[in-house]
Amino acid sequence: LPISETSTKGDVIAPTEIAEMPLNGRDFNDLAFMVAGVQSAEQGGKGSPYVVNGARADASNVTIDGLNDFNPRDAGAQARPPLDSLQEFKMQTSGFSAEYGRLAGGVVTMALKTGGNDLHGSVFEYVRNNFFDARNFFDVQTAELRRNQFGATVSGPVIVPKLYNGHDKTFFLFSWESYRQVSGATDLGVVPSVLERNGDFSQSYDATGKLILIKDPLATGSCTTTNAAACFPGNKIPTSRISPIAQQVLAFYPTPNNIGANNERAYGISSDNWDSYLFKLDQKLGGKDNFAFRVLQRPETSTNAFSGGTTGTFASTTANHQLFLGASETRVFTPTLVNELRAGLTRTVNNELSEYAGTSFAAKFGIPGTTTDATLEGFPKFSVTGFETIGDSTSNPIRYVVNNYNLNDGLSWSKGKHTIRIGGDILRVQYYQPTNSNFNGTFTFNAKMTNDGAADLLLGFPSSTSRKIGTVTRSEERRVGKECR
Repeated sequence: LPISETSTKGDVIAPTEIAEMPLNGRDFNDLAFMVAGVQSAEQGGKGSPYVVNGARADASNVTIDGLNDFNPRDAGAQARPPLDSLQEFKMQTSGFSAEYGRLAGGVVTMALKTGGNDLHGSVFEYVRNNFFDARNFFDVQTAELRRNQFGATVSGPVIVPKLYNGHDKTFFLFSWESYRQVSGATDLGVVPSVLERNGDFSQSYDATGKLILIKDPLATGSCTTTNAAACFPGNKIPTSRISPIAQQVLAFYPTPNNIGANNERAYGISSDNWDSYLFKLDQKLGGKDNFAFRVLQRPETSTNAFSGGTTGTFASTTANHQLFLGASETRVFTPTLVNELRAGLTRTVNNELSEYAGTSFAAKFGIPGTTTDATLEGFPKFSVTGFETIGDSTSNPIRYVVNNYNLNDGLSWSKGKHTIRIGGDILRVQYYQPTNSNFNGTFTFNAKMTNDGAADLLLGFPSSTSRKIGTVTRSEERRVGKECR
């Protein structure tokens, strides 16, 4: 028997393994960990959740039915097909052919299922609920966790009664998957006490139990236990010296609700909801040509209760939409000579907004100089040494659009014991993202003026301030041409 040899290392995950392998959240990326040489990526890093043979997490390519699915912004997969729609998941870790070049890590190739002459279907639902969970040590009660993941897949011939019979010619595949999750989390922190908000630091102690002496920045002399000439009398800031801006800012700090050094316990609820719809149509064009078209849409909305800090009072909402379009034509010239022509588009549109987006709190507080662009206005960031940071995330709003236009063609010729593949691949990448970070300003109070961060804030003496001005737009466009032999 002829022996087929290749330098490629990796493995193929078959439909049975895909269906039976327990995957947290039904994430197809986890299938890669079944292959030798694949390890988990660093926690919190960008890119795919895996690294291949020590390469970076953003160095592994992804394709769907031969079309590019690599996200040039965040790396990893851009469009995410439903798990039940996969016919094959293949991870190539090294030695892959020229058509998969361009990146130093591995290559994930996914092949979608195709309908047949018989009608097939499946329905599923997976449920997780905090009813079965134990209470976290820091929680007052069991944190919420309600996850429902459900969907269905159906495939078969296209038949329109009395109009068209697609047996042996036209086939369809429809796969739908939805995800609904609500999860709660507890975070501990330190916020100004009721007395401190009113300028009274007579009960304020450091970590060693020593009273924090509040220095008057406008007074001369020292403020120590032996020489209190520059200390506020009674360790209290007079009401007349308290900044009206600071009073408004402090109102957004949660009131203390916990006993101990961490006097504030925050409980936040985040959510994640998405729907994935995949439709594929296969058409036989005569005896030698096959045409296939596939479209995937995946709208997602998620919230992050702790986007702006541990207090849970500055959340954010993200709307993300993924689109994948692909068309292919396969021509069988002879049993040993086959050509495949493909064209596709993957597109991601993202819009992340903070809870207070659209309102200029700097203007309401009386802080001059921040942005007047209504699309960028929000709550400034206040960083106070010794206390929790409050304000919208300085990186918001995050708006970007990523487009991948892909055209490739491959001709396979088998001659005896050898197979030759010749082709070309053109990839056009568009990436548009304005840099919207810190337009509302960051105000830092590091206890430099009074020995206490909250006292610095009350007096209106920041140690540093920063904000971005103007408009900074990031756009990137790349064309990648490649010939494979």
